[in-house]
Amino acid sequence: MSSHAVKQRIKPSAGSTFNAQADLYLQRLKEAGKYNQYTADKPRVKHFKEFIKEDIGFPDITVSILERFHAYVKNKLNLSERSAVNHLVMMRSVFSHAIKEGIVDQKVLPLWQGQDENQVSRYIQGWPQPR
Repeated sequence: MSSHAVKQRIKPSAGSTFNAQADLYLQRLKEAGKYNQYTADKPRVKHFKEFIKEDIGFPDITVSILERFHAYVKNKLNLSERSAVNHLVMMRSVFSHAIKEGIVDQKVLPLWQGQDENQVSRYIQGWPQPR
């Protein structure tokens, strides 16, 4: 491991936070011409930023925070279960984007690793996930 990599793990750059990566994710959607996904995910990112109130590092986004965000979307924003799950799918997309950019290690994403959106929905509806 290089000294730069060690430094990044100890003191991550400003671009390694959720807000920075979410903004970059939205920018990349727009640049790729994925306007439908961009217009759908832009308010979802905004909702998470409003929920969390301040920028947060990826390792600090825990299952507990995601559970509280899911409840916030359903109860405070009065959105349906499907919309709440779509907000979590957006979170997974931002995590995946950060992983591809080399900002986050894939190990930070244990909740969604190898799961499709129906599995995420079942997981959210009944912690812990039924076997």
